[in-house]
Amino acid sequence: PCSVTCGRGIMQRTIDCVEVTRDGQSPFAVISTEVANDTKCIIAGQVLEETIQSCQQPDCPVWRTGEYGSCSVTCGRGIRMRPVECVQPNSTIVFNDTACDIRRKPNDVIVCDAGTCPFLWGFSAWGECVPDCELGYY
Repeated sequence: PCSVTCGRGIMQRTIDCVEVTRDGQSPFAVISTEVANDTKCIIAGQVLEETIQSCQQPDCPVWRTGEYGSCSVTCGRGIRMRPVECVQPNSTIVFNDTACDIRRKPNDVIVCDAGTCPFLWGFSAWGECVPDCELGYY
């Protein structure tokens, strides 16, 4: 199998020198095989095949971001949100976030400042102190 589930990886295989015992009547009928020392195959002029080759799996999912929306408030501090999706490159396929590297997920929320609010608390002057007999004050 390929060493990765997406992108470019490698495949490995083992190669052994094997001594083959054949049936004398048919050159294609193998009676037994036994692993031999590699030098026997080298002396016999056998070419050693590759043990590693590259493999290409489908492209790895990537993060796709949309545009930030408007500020959540008309004044003061609020937030702006945008869509962030884990997708197959050059495709409309959307994956669960766990298919992408969650450590590299772009922010989907930022703070915004919509300016000073035109509202203020209005308050009156303190009223006259009224004695409270229950608490022992008068």
